[in-house]
Amino acid sequence: MFYQRFCQRFSHSIRQDVATNPKELLQFLKLNRGLFFIRSNKVTLVKNRPSEDGSENGSDEGDLESNNNSVFPLDQNALARIHFVKALKPAQELVERLLQDIHNQERKVVGLDFKTVTVGIDGELFLSLCVVATQSQIGVFDLASSDVIIMESGLRDILENDKITKVIHDARRVGSLLAHKYAVHMVNIFDTQVAHSVLQHEKFGKPLHDLRSISFVNLQRVYYPQSIMLSDVTPRKLSQSPK
Repeated sequence: MFYQRFCQRFSHSIRQDVATNPKELLQFLKLNRGLFFIRSNKVTLVKNRPSEDGSENGSDEGDLESNNNSVFPLDQNALARIHFVKALKPAQELVERLLQDIHNQERKVVGLDFKTVTVGIDGELFLSLCVVATQSQIGVFDLASSDVIIMESGLRDILENDKITKVIHDARRVGSLLAHKYAVHMVNIFDTQVAHSVLQHEKFGKPLHDLRSISFVNLQRVYYPQSIMLSDVTPRKLSQSPK
């Protein structure tokens, strides 16, 4: 019954990434006991589970343990750690702070993302945003305002540094664009798209070239649903400043 409701609520693409039968769904729920409470055929969010006296026993959304994210708790306060720059000088200063964070980390790892835009009738591709995240802050670089930011701010040094691991989802197209248009060659990349494909290959035995790609949002649903379900951060425009 619960699996039937799961199928009715979620699209086929999401079900393919989470569970394709009742047994897989149960395994998924058990792997995320910190988020789901299972009793008989009823599944509820832990934060909404009634206590023994019938009162709500929800976790405080501001509690770091409730959202299982001690680095960036998923609340409005985390927005103060996001820094948006669109000029060279502020970009250089931000890169210096990011590099200092990286230097202080035991493992030299950053999260990385890019946004692209297509311009003209020929569909020429450009980078519009670059996002670099350390354990304490997130830098958002407006590359649409000036190409010089990626070349002279120090971003290139991070991307080409083989001592810094760059965690990114589906790096193939962006990596090719960086190399051919900006002469920037990323190294030491951990691609979560590739990692997911390898895990799916090991689980189902399908050839890697037959496996479907997965969006980053669906990747979160599979491996870290807390980051979506327990977040109280609503989408906002980059022009909006945290209050």
